[in-house]
Amino acid sequence: GTKKLIIHYEEKGRERALIKACNEFGIEVVGYVCHPIHRSLLAVKDIHYPSPKPDRYGVAGIAFINQLSQWGNKKSKSLNVWGSGKRFIKTNKIKLLDRSNLKILLLLSHPDELRIFKSWLYSEKKLTDHVTYYIRYYKAANTTLFNDALKPLLKHFKCIKLTDGTLTEDLTICDISIFCATSAGIGAIKHGCLSIYVELNDFFKINPFFDDLK
Repeated sequence: GTKKLIIHYEEKGRERALIKACNEFGIEVVGYVCHPIHRSLLAVKDIHYPSPKPDRYGVAGIAFINQLSQWGNKKSKSLNVWGSGKRFIKTNKIKLLDRSNLKILLLLSHPDELRIFKSWLYSEKKLTDHVTYYIRYYKAANTTLFNDALKPLLKHFKCIKLTDGTLTEDLTICDISIFCATSAGIGAIKHGCLSIYVELNDFFKINPFFDDLK
């Protein structure tokens, strides 16, 4: 039978259900943390909630260990860095930007970011001049909410299109990427794409840089 289960750790209900089931059958659970967890998600802190937790964790770098052990109160011995440390091979060559027909890949992690982006387009008309925005949103989120927010934008602004390719494919057809809370922005940077962090936050700030934007 199964001896070990690796899950994407974000303190979601389905994760807790899986962990609880694994505990009943003596299956070890390893939680994989691939991007920083925002401090508003207090369930991550082991001292606050007695919810089912992974037996140990795989993380993407030393910064994750510092965050989860110091802020998250998790035992350091249960945290391990995964990966070889090799750099991504840049897939995009340096190119001159055609400002008369700029193609921008907008990387989204939450539908609320679209609401803020829409307010920018309505208030600053020049943001729609000589530019095409390619929208790529986080497919694991609520697609209904994303699509509901996208429909009026696609109808009103001819400069907005929806992508359905891989991140590499989307980066290939665009000149630059812009992002806020998603780790896809870091992926775009590692692919060699000129990428810009934009404040699409509302009530509290979220970014994939452990709040270090310098």
